[in-house]
Amino acid sequence: MSGVTLDKAWLSMDQETREYYADRVVDICKEMAKFEANYIGGIDGKSLADTFLRRLGQPHEYSRETLLKNCEVLGMDCTGSFKFYHCDLGPMNIIVDVKKRGLSIIDWERAVFVPVE
Repeated sequence: MSGVTLDKAWLSMDQETREYYADRVVDICKEMAKFEANYIGGIDGKSLADTFLRRLGQPHEYSRETLLKNCEVLGMDCTGSFKFYHCDLGPMNIIVDVKKRGLSIIDWERAVFVPVE
């Protein structure tokens, strides 16, 4: 899709257009969360290198077992299914075409299945 990143387009948008794109991103996140897996990790089945789920002082070790243990220490419920998440969703990874009201998300290489919390 042609267009520009949301961070570049945002300042020139009126309030109605901003709300439209914010609502679209919310809807997309809800749709992504409908996809589930029975494991924590990348969509390719490999580990998830996420520093937010690493404890301070812990070596950079991202095995499923370590991530599950860290999530449990943080009080996250890891007993159910894990939800699909982009993991790098921000205005620089959202392409918009304001004239066509189009929206596309890019940079999916960090997409993962994570706990709901």
